[in-house]
Amino acid sequence: MTHFLPVTMQELLETGVSQPDFVYITGDAYVDHPSFGAAIITRLLESQGYSVAVLSQPDWHTVRDFQRFGKPCHDAPAIPIARVRLFERTGRVAYEAKLFG
Repeated sequence: MTHFLPVTMQELLETGVSQPDFVYITGDAYVDHPSFGAAIITRLLESQGYSVAVLSQPDWHTVRDFQRFGKPCHDAPAIPIARVRLFERTGRVAYEAKLFG
């Protein structure tokens, strides 16, 4: 991995993409590290050839932030697109990820 996923429209355009396949929306700060679920899911989508933009901590009082990247190519609101298991009960890290569909 040599790049960060785009979090602004300008960064998205710099990747040569004008409309992402997916916009990952999270209420948390976006940290691009494999110990964070958002990073695992977005990188998994990217590894399958999809373009992904990240909308981190949007202002939910207005639609402006939610319109930042336009309409994604794959419009799948509020449905799970991946299953990620990070830790077993023993505390041992057990990374497992699977795309649905």
